Amino acid sequence: MKSLVIVVLTLLIAGCSTPIPPEHPLDLSWQERKQVLSHLRKWNLVGRLAVRNGNDSWQLTLHWSQQGDDYRMLLNGPFGAGRVNLIGDTAGVVLTDADGHRYYSQDGESLLFNQTGMRLPVGNMRYWVIGLPTPGSNDKPHIDPHGRIATMQQEGWSISMRRYVIEQAMELPQKIFISGHDLEVRMVVDEWRLGAPSPDSPLFENDAKS
Repeated sequence: MKSLVIVVLTLLIAGCSTPIPPEHPLDLSWQERKQVLSHLRKWNLVGRLAVRNGNDSWQLTLHWSQQGDDYRMLLNGPFGAGRVNLIGDTAGVVLTDADGHRYYSQDGESLLFNQTGMRLPVGNMRYWVIGLPTPGSNDKPHIDPHGRIATMQQEGWSISMRRYVIEQAMELPQKIFISGHDLEVRMVVDEWRLGAPSPDSPLFENDAKS
């Protein structure tokens, strides 16, 4: 089994795409899978979000690029700004709205809420969306027979992985339900891309206008 972990890590680093039938999950232990996922530092996704916060609800599209501790998120939705772009790193987060107005905070979740009225646990979701618990958590996830997270409880959040998909020899969540703190999030990933983002991604439109 150790050799399989090495093969997966090698494919991940090389960026090679090896098709594996979805009906045959990678049978790794949770510790082996966790080791593989911990090396996943660069990834990009395109997906859809359904968010309910109390009596308010939103339907959004999402582009997300994570490069180590640096991230970009583009959210298109019905809130006042129409679309918002979040760019964050260890120093803080900048939100740019559709009119080009920029706002800064050290916390992406509070910044997003203050400017749009919508809450998302951005910091934790960075790990949840790739199938990992938030580092430092003492809560043990429930692991399915293939060594993947099925459900977990973290900091008052309930996370349920409803479906996985294989991308470049990596099994990644495709459908995730999150609930807690008077918030419900349903997320579907339509596309995963491992490695650096494409330069023509919508995430960089604001850079071109600057």
